[in-house]
Amino acid sequence: MFELKIGEFKPEFAGKLNFYLNAVDTQIKTAEDKSTIGVLLCKTPNETVIEYALRGIDKPMGVADFALDKALPDTLKTDMPTVEELEQELEKEIEEFKENQNPVDARLKAIKEKLKNIQADEIQTQVTHNILLNLFNEGLKPMYQQIIDKLSVFEEEFHSKMFVWNCTNKVIVNLQQLEDLWKDEDQIRLVRDVFFEYNLYGFKKAGTQNFSETLRLKFEMDTYWYGFSLISHNNHGPFLKKLYHQPLTSGDRQQIMDVMVSAVMDRIDWIIEHIKKEGRK
Repeated sequence: MFELKIGEFKPEFAGKLNFYLNAVDTQIKTAEDKSTIGVLLCKTPNETVIEYALRGIDKPMGVADFALDKALPDTLKTDMPTVEELEQELEKEIEEFKENQNPVDARLKAIKEKLKNIQADEIQTQVTHNILLNLFNEGLKPMYQQIIDKLSVFEEEFHSKMFVWNCTNKVIVNLQQLEDLWKDEDQIRLVRDVFFEYNLYGFKKAGTQNFSETLRLKFEMDTYWYGFSLISHNNHGPFLKKLYHQPLTSGDRQQIMDVMVSAVMDRIDWIIEHIKKEGRK
């Protein structure tokens, strides 16, 4: 039995070939037949390696340590082709295979090999209403409440505040209204983006400068992923993207809050520097 592998030798090749040999000996071989001999042909980048896998022979897996003349019984050594003969035949077969292979097929095979080596999360599902509903109850709703509570630390520095949600020409003023929208499958199908807008008006220390700050957190729903971006930050691109089989974790919610709080602090720092600059004039 011959098995050809166009590639480097892997230990599992020998084990798999021995499995085939066992199957042949058990189901096909008669009492008059000798044990089946397996020939494993592997093409490495530097040389052609040929390994005879013999059923019932305890031999090392390492190709470099393999010696053909030690593995074969004396009665078979003169009947079997030499390593050099097998190498020549293998090289011939490989060259003919390359010449006859359609370029498109060759490229397709190469791309498939590249895809096997990519280590990344794979899409497992596309968006459904049930997924969105669970995402809202388990992730978005508590996240929005946490953001509101967290940003309240800045309220004493500003004259007033207001927060709303905007989506599909709707203005939503509290979480209950947002939850009602989310439960309506026909309505939520029309929604692609939800903007959570948090406004801080009248920075008290600015006096006549009259500085305010507006944060707009965008929740985007694609067919296969959802994500968050802070408008006017990170070039408007999402700073967090996830697939729909991946929940919005407490760590994700903390990251979103940190981004928003940092944005407010950056703005306050800028206002303070501007006030100092104006005071020196």
